[in-house]
Amino acid sequence: MRNTIGILVALVLGGIIGFFRVFLSVFADGAMGERLATVGIIILIYLVLGAVSGLLWPDLKWIIGLMLGLPGAILLLYYMVKEFNILYIPYFLAILILPGLISNLTSKARRKAS
Repeated sequence: MRNTIGILVALVLGGIIGFFRVFLSVFADGAMGERLATVGIIILIYLVLGAVSGLLWPDLKWIIGLMLGLPGAILLLYYMVKEFNILYIPYFLAILILPGLISNLTSKARRKAS
């Protein structure tokens, strides 16, 4: 039951971040430096939430991070189909991989500590 709640919380948070940050960041007009700063902040948010979710639900390891990044990656993939940009591929991979990686590492650190 606790793991199910963790997955649902991760999907909801991922959906909120995916829609209000990832999806809107690709629509934003601005210079490349401004866009890169926005993408960096979004990736940092995913890393922090991945670390927190790894500490709260250590049994789920990388799954909770994947569920956190999946909604944003799906929205970015949807946008990439309409307007492809080669720079969105590393953004897509970072959103999909990094939250799972950091949640796995923090869950391992929590298990070693206890």
